[in-house]
Amino acid sequence: MKILRKLIRPRGKSKYAHPVDFFIFELHMRTADTSIARMSFDETKHILHIEMKENAQMDMEATVAHYEKIIEVTGGKKYLALIDSGNYFHIDSDALELTSRKGTIGGRVAAAHYNVSVANKLTTHFFRSYYKLPIPFAVFESKEEALKWLLSLPQARKLKPKKQK
Repeated sequence: MKILRKLIRPRGKSKYAHPVDFFIFELHMRTADTSIARMSFDETKHILHIEMKENAQMDMEATVAHYEKIIEVTGGKKYLALIDSGNYFHIDSDALELTSRKGTIGGRVAAAHYNVSVANKLTTHFFRSYYKLPIPFAVFESKEEALKWLLSLPQARKLKPKKQK
């Protein structure tokens, strides 16, 4: 697990404050990379951000490895998927069918694609209309719209934010 640390100066303190006046703010973020995408999991908010790689080939082998990595990164916990589909990617019909199964997506409770290229928009709309998806799924123009929709879902309210230590 990758832990990012940031020094925060308490408000109202001089820039010459004693080092004891600083405290450490930790962001618990797990990251991973597959042949298909880069991903980071925010454990406190239960959001898995996935950025599809340009010209990624989602064949069965790559897709299975990708979802195994997702389970590893999320620790098998329930999560919301925020997917940047701006880069063009190709998905085989077998892999497309595999991604529609509840057993494949594991703890995913909802998915929002955003920044979708024209070719990917056709694929995601076909995916949504052809397969009976076990979770809420939507496509948005921007990350802000996608995140707002995800956080408004009843499934999101059931995921309790983890307090930072």
